[in-house]
Amino acid sequence: MGVPELVIIARVAALVFGPKKLLEVGQSIGKTVKSFQQTKAFDVAKAGKN
Repeated sequence: MGVPELVIIARVAALVFGPKKLLEVGQSIGKTVKSFQQTKAFDVAKAGKN
């Protein structure tokens, strides 16, 4: 996915959620991605010990 597609998605999200709700949604997505990355790193490290 390129930059133009991301811009279009961001504009549609802003129209759907509004600016305040969009900030909350962005923060929630960021926390979810961070948690996923931490879990993935833990699983990879655990698999390497076996």
